[in-house]
Amino acid sequence: MFLISLLRNILALIGLAAVVAAGMMYPQIKKFQTEFDPGAFNAYKELVKNVLETGSAVDATTWKYKLEDGVSIDDAIQSMKIAANAHNIKHVGELPLYKEVEAMTGKPYRHAQIFMFCNAVTAAKMMD
Repeated sequence: MFLISLLRNILALIGLAAVVAAGMMYPQIKKFQTEFDPGAFNAYKELVKNVLETGSAVDATTWKYKLEDGVSIDDAIQSMKIAANAHNIKHVGELPLYKEVEAMTGKPYRHAQIFMFCNAVTAAKMMD
């Protein structure tokens, strides 16, 4: 009987601690939701989910797509640049990874290219 009562009290304390912690975190979560872009919370939630699923921050933050048959590499690159520009996101750089791999190994490598896009205002906020 004593053991059950002790266990019940310990569980009640754990529950109380969880409620107090949630109450203390609520204002910070509300601040996060109001100060950030409206979609930021869902984006971060998706990022955490992807990191937990893959076990890799790199895989969770990288998008990889194979081109459909009949779509050229140049057409795909142009489409990405147009889509980014439509969202006021600028193409700020690209890394032709396949060329570097070929230069280092002396062997042909499949086309693999990394593109960097950035919203200038967002970048300025990050640097300030």
